Amino acid sequence: MLAQGAGSITEADLERIREALGLNQSFLAQYIGFLRGLVVGDFGRSFMGGTPVSDLIGRALPATLALAFASLFVSIVVSIPLGIKAAVSRGRWPDQMIRIFSLIGLSFP
Repeated sequence: MLAQGAGSITEADLERIREALGLNQSFLAQYIGFLRGLVVGDFGRSFMGGTPVSDLIGRALPATLALAFASLFVSIVVSIPLGIKAAVSRGRWPDQMIRIFSLIGLSFP
């Protein structure tokens, strides 16, 4: 938004940007406006490019869901056999190693 100024930014430019973003309203008014937008599915516009955020989410959603289901599938395929092995060898070293492996796996973001 500031790149449009092509040089020094005047106070009028800043005021125009504040008006466009709704920053001249109180925090409570901004928050209520945000919540109203969420209810109707309007997530606002991106600061970079001004495209609607719902369009950006819509474009990223298929890849996000594919990644989430792939990781869920892999975690189920790995965790069920390891859980069975840990239950069968309860208290012995395989159980302890699986517990440590599980704890490390859960610690990763």
